[in-house]
Amino acid sequence: MLQPLPQEQTIMAETDRISQLPADILDNILGFLPIEDAAKTVVLSTNWGGIWPNLTQLCFAPHFFRRLKNRYSTKHAAFYVITKILLQHKGPTIRKFEVDYYDSKTETVKSRSYDIDQWLLLVTRKGVEEIKLHLVSQEYELPDCVLSCPTLKSLDLDSLLVRPLRSTYMLPNVASLRFGSINFDVFSDLVLDVPSLENLSFEECYEMFHLHIIAKSICSLNIRYCSSRESDSFIPVNMDLRSIRTLHLDSHSLQNFVDDCSRTGLPLRSPALNVEDLNLSVSSHLEM
Repeated sequence: MLQPLPQEQTIMAETDRISQLPADILDNILGFLPIEDAAKTVVLSTNWGGIWPNLTQLCFAPHFFRRLKNRYSTKHAAFYVITKILLQHKGPTIRKFEVDYYDSKTETVKSRSYDIDQWLLLVTRKGVEEIKLHLVSQEYELPDCVLSCPTLKSLDLDSLLVRPLRSTYMLPNVASLRFGSINFDVFSDLVLDVPSLENLSFEECYEMFHLHIIAKSICSLNIRYCSSRESDSFIPVNMDLRSIRTLHLDSHSLQNFVDDCSRTGLPLRSPALNVEDLNLSVSSHLEM
């Protein structure tokens, strides 16, 4: 009978040592892998089998959608797979949930809106702390359960519709909030009460002054490539800027920001503004 070579024995020992790590560490390791690679790891190792149905980080990146589309010649395959993974999830918690779907045709997202609604309902019921939802579909409406989720700490929304059912929402634990390619014109008098918010970002958004944000702990504000048809309004209504230490603006937003501060009577100097780190981007490829 052939005996393993010393080098092979070392590799096997190292592998076994990793497999003996606590479940939460194994879960964290799998969380760094693309979701399809995490699935392969579990299939190839019986020691990791119990981790898969209890994963706390489920991240579906663009290459996940491309790979399944190429394999099955349909854009709907990935949506079926995600639904199956979530329905088979047995753990009490999903801490992180990311869907990063980019496709030139938005009808796929529109036709699978029910699936996405169910994903978000499930993860918000499992204590989700981080949600990243990039859909490139201005026709998908964010369900109310996301803006009502008390466990959220980080929320990143890109290219979707937000038509809230209520006028005021409380997100008590959200520290990081990003909006990308979102039209706030439909918000009207929406108020977001985010007492723990530290980092706020708007990128390629429209009419963001319609958003009312109650947040007194914002340390970092990022506004890039945003626009408004109103010449006398730009930044979110009644937003407190006095706590901001880091400010990122593109050249267009800088002018609008200064004009808006001037109109509201906010002096661009201490103690009204206490910015310590100012980053100005003059184009999409050049920063200063």
